[in-house]
Amino acid sequence: MKKDKNYLKAFDIQFGGLKVGVHEYEFSVDKSFFEGFESVDIEDGELRLSFILEKQENLLTLHFNVSGFVVQPCGRCTEPMRIPMEFKERMLVKFTTEDLDNWEQTPVWWL
Repeated sequence: MKKDKNYLKAFDIQFGGLKVGVHEYEFSVDKSFFEGFESVDIEDGELRLSFILEKQENLLTLHFNVSGFVVQPCGRCTEPMRIPMEFKERMLVKFTTEDLDNWEQTPVWWL
């Protein structure tokens, strides 16, 4: 069942209006979140996302900490399987008009 797209607006961050500096967010995700996507095989779940956004003039550094679990059908028997989730991730988003071929550091999303 796909929900109205407005449901996901609770997870939008309007970074354009943020001041330069560090901004912290926390989101909780449950079964209703996953129901918002047609092609997701997650049947249930509870995840907590701690999110730190470091805004600079032409760069965003995003730090994600995710913990909780999801329930998916087993690939062999199709019975529901509870899968623990625990991970940290960092993402860079660079705003530029530079030549992107010469960037050899951490993977970056270019906007």
